[in-house]
Amino acid sequence: MYVQEKSKQHYASFFKRVIAYFIDGFILTAILYGLANLGVLKIIGLDSIRMMEDAAGTLTANSGYMVVLLVLNIVYYATFQSSHWQATIGKKLMRIKLETLDGNRVGFAKASLRQFIMISLSGILYIGYIMMFFNEKKQTLHDLAAKTVVVEAR
Repeated sequence: MYVQEKSKQHYASFFKRVIAYFIDGFILTAILYGLANLGVLKIIGLDSIRMMEDAAGTLTANSGYMVVLLVLNIVYYATFQSSHWQATIGKKLMRIKLETLDGNRVGFAKASLRQFIMISLSGILYIGYIMMFFNEKKQTLHDLAAKTVVVEAR
């Protein structure tokens, strides 16, 4: 009896993921500056989006701005990646999507956790991103922790 082999999943390449990330970063920046220009940030107590120089001469963002950026980032990524698109705008344009290891749509809570891990851990010496070159499913640290994969959309 002939058994048809299941088609192999095509995992998203590093370059597609990076390009999607830059597109999403541009969109998030535009949203943040739009909120600032509409006065929304002033309403919540942030006078402007600006970098400040601390006593050591290092440029740092004010903490209120960083909180807004963190929340906006998590909400943007989690909302889009848990939607029927399974992708942010950048991922959609690159024709890649996020899914669970068994091929299902990721829920909002898992997508939020994944994004929080990405922000807090994956950027440390870029080790979280480098990991994708050493596993068969091209998973980053945040993918491994959330048990997700980024695949080519069909």
